[in-house]
Amino acid sequence: MGYATPIEVLLVEDNPDDVEQVRFHLGQYAPAKFSLTVVPQLKLAFTSVETKSYGVIVLDPGLPDSQGGASVSRLSLRAYGTPLVVLTGNASAGLLSHAEEKGAVCCLEKSQATYRTLARRLHETVLEKQRQSGSDGAPAAHVAAVQFQ
Repeated sequence: MGYATPIEVLLVEDNPDDVEQVRFHLGQYAPAKFSLTVVPQLKLAFTSVETKSYGVIVLDPGLPDSQGGASVSRLSLRAYGTPLVVLTGNASAGLLSHAEEKGAVCCLEKSQATYRTLARRLHETVLEKQRQSGSDGAPAAHVAAVQFQ
């Protein structure tokens, strides 16, 4: 399914190399277009979700002003109804389970393989949210976990 308008993505990431990887791979994905907003701090993400609506949020919980898994919960509450994907360089078992318990639809470890499939995963996450919400675009009552292979 293509999109007439781009999918709005909020990327909460402070590493310029990771930002470029995400930007490049989102730009290479043909089935959907993405509009990427990048903020390097969690506090800026809070401000951003209060002023703009996003189709999906991608969060690195290892930011200097972040508290790991607790940041997932805090951002998920502020952006209620928006799918949240955790993209981390430190995917410990504790973080993975905590992130999904606190509202993330999935938790991905940073790698070249992840970056190559990230656009498809984000697109599928947005499509799943739309299926849960129905055609009226209202927020889903809860965020369901989406499994990717």
